[in-house]
Amino acid sequence: MRRSTPHVRSAITLQGLFLLATLGFMVNVATIDATKTSRDHSTLPQRYVVIDLGANYTPVAFNNMGSVVLSTTTGQFIYWSNGTAYPITGLSSIAGMNNSGRVVGMYTNNAVVMTGTGSDGVAFTESFARGGIWTNGATAIPLPNPTQQFVYGAMDLPQSALTVSGTTAFFNYPLLEVSSMMEYPTGIADNGAVYGMVEEYYYPDGGPVGLGMAIFPARLDTAITPLVANYSVYGDGLSGLRSQAILVGGVNIYLAPGTVAANGGTFGYQVTESVNDFQTEYDGYETIYGYPIEMVNGTTFAPDPATFVAYDGSAFNALSGIPAWIASNGNILGYNDSNLAMWTNYASAPASMTNAIGGAFNITNQIISSSSYWETNQLSDLTGQIQSGTTNIPVWIGINAQYINDKNTIVGIAGKTRNNDDTLATPLYPANYFYSGSAVVYPSHAIMLIPDKIQRDGQDITGTNANVWVGQQICLTNVISGFATNVVTSYHWHIPGVTGSTNDTAFYDYDEPNQINSNYTNLITPTDYTTNNYINFYWCGDATNLPVSCTQVIYGQTNTVTATLNVQRPNAVISTDHGVIAVDAGSYRTIQSGTNFIIDPSTALHFGSALTGATPGMKFGVDASAFPAGSNSTNNIIWNQVVNSDLSVVSTATSALTSTNSGGYDSGGKPGDYPYNYGNEADDSPGRAGLQTNYTSSTRSFTATMYLMWQPSTNMVGGDKTVPVALKCWPWHWSATATNGAPSAGWGLENSTYPSTTSDVDVTSPPIWTNAAPYEWQHSGSL
Repeated sequence: MRRSTPHVRSAITLQGLFLLATLGFMVNVATIDATKTSRDHSTLPQRYVVIDLGANYTPVAFNNMGSVVLSTTTGQFIYWSNGTAYPITGLSSIAGMNNSGRVVGMYTNNAVVMTGTGSDGVAFTESFARGGIWTNGATAIPLPNPTQQFVYGAMDLPQSALTVSGTTAFFNYPLLEVSSMMEYPTGIADNGAVYGMVEEYYYPDGGPVGLGMAIFPARLDTAITPLVANYSVYGDGLSGLRSQAILVGGVNIYLAPGTVAANGGTFGYQVTESVNDFQTEYDGYETIYGYPIEMVNGTTFAPDPATFVAYDGSAFNALSGIPAWIASNGNILGYNDSNLAMWTNYASAPASMTNAIGGAFNITNQIISSSSYWETNQLSDLTGQIQSGTTNIPVWIGINAQYINDKNTIVGIAGKTRNNDDTLATPLYPANYFYSGSAVVYPSHAIMLIPDKIQRDGQDITGTNANVWVGQQICLTNVISGFATNVVTSYHWHIPGVTGSTNDTAFYDYDEPNQINSNYTNLITPTDYTTNNYINFYWCGDATNLPVSCTQVIYGQTNTVTATLNVQRPNAVISTDHGVIAVDAGSYRTIQSGTNFIIDPSTALHFGSALTGATPGMKFGVDASAFPAGSNSTNNIIWNQVVNSDLSVVSTATSALTSTNSGGYDSGGKPGDYPYNYGNEADDSPGRAGLQTNYTSSTRSFTATMYLMWQPSTNMVGGDKTVPVALKCWPWHWSATATNGAPSAGWGLENSTYPSTTSDVDVTSPPIWTNAAPYEWQHSGSL
């Protein structure tokens, strides 16, 4: 009874050389110090999981669908998409790929030879190299031929325009010109337009020194269409004048980059020079690209400053700086007064960037360069952002990121230090890799870094220590982006405290307990809630740095993503007091008489008293200040008692009635009542009333556990669902036997045992019951 208390390109162009000089040369191996082989990434931020694309491969193109073009050590190319590799046939180099998976590059073994006579009467021979385009499932087809317009555009200048120091160059004999036309694709837009450069080389008089070049960006998908009207050729020397640097006409150079935006936008630079700027004597071969050139004789000249321009798909706009990279939305990354800057919407004025790095980037301005990653003014190391996973997952070192798409997926190369069976990989160098201080070179693999996050209520908590409360529902989702979801073939969550038993510290639900059932559901049986990409659960035990992880099989490869949580709970303590064991009449309880309640006049064997103002058998209390503000009201503090066992024996001179109770939820003497009590206090005064004069003895033995439970308010936990969880418990037991010496002596206490527990017990699992104790009495014998 109780009281009621309420990129890198194969076809190297001028722009490619510019990018290589900016980014630095990349070696297709990975190194690690043999003295630093620790696999512990527990203190590092975790963001990506790694998909192994294959040993000795190098990514050369990447798109937003997660498709990758890989080059092999034998010069072959592979198109990798959704875990399947396809050979690329018909291309000898790769220049770019769009989001439809169409790949452009140099067409294999395609040379066209033309002969004829120019308008100056000079015979010529022309050879052409062409680009090609490849679509999955087919052989590459060539792009259109360069047209004569481009072949003769600069060669048909009148002789009077060919001057050296104001003197006309005379042709006294036929001049054989051997020319070559090169068609270089540099990128493909999503609408199928191929952009690139067309270059023309010719050698006057068959000599090896003379060079003429026409460079301009062009659209190569249907007919080659120049993006600018003015272009010319410059070079050094004509027959008999090879020691002079001769400029044939003015120079307008536009260079397309290695990538283009989705709408065909690009960037480059323009250099315009007069003839006399290049009249410098030197011996040997020299090519002028618009930057200062060191001549063989030590004389240096600098052309006029280059004007950098952005092409927005229809027109060129001047840029006040030096562009270097372009994203698919047309944003341009480069340098302005030696500071990294970004041009948006092809605008002339760039915005400066804090702590940024130069490299490939995407539409959300996430930048990668080698092993560095930049986002929102924060620079971090990619190696530390890779999920290390369990012990059988390989460790990747020497990350060299090359491309990032608009879904923040990255491809690059890395060294693989461990095999799939977790054995140490055989290093390439040195053979004795345990030599202290030596650099170990491991086999290089092409890798894909997939953003793999654990979100809680839509917020990324990967690699962080988020704070939660016991009894607060924790809703986690494994978010893997950058590819089709059907490539993930399995998920498995690892939650500390989950064994599938009835005493798990983490559980699925404790939904609306009642006196018949605690309604506890674990995370394993009968339904396994750990095999989805999401999981909802509660904790009832506190701990710091609890790792929660989800292991997935992606493209047949196993990876694990991890987050840590700090679980808090009130530091509450149960206090107790107890009454006396007695056998008497009229001091135990009240009973109903008609519409009134009166003191029960019968004799009772009891532990404490349930009468108002009397001392109960067991009194439990807790200090409300132990609970956080907003969750310390009467409705947040809950008491529940579970009966472990109960025995009552009543005897007469000739018979005995034995009643046993195997236990269950104790509703405090009120069937259907839940919980046992709310608020700061609870009490219980069990006994055996109604002892008759013909009874010779009465025995009662009672064992129970009182639980202090707490349910955080939804306002305190940001509106999350909450359930009651046990914080502490107090196991207790009492027993006594009373005998009747009637008619003269009456009832007397023969022996008694008081509760021996002196302190509460920590509880880290929910109390479980599946029945109500008042209905569980089993009787034997009779009176």
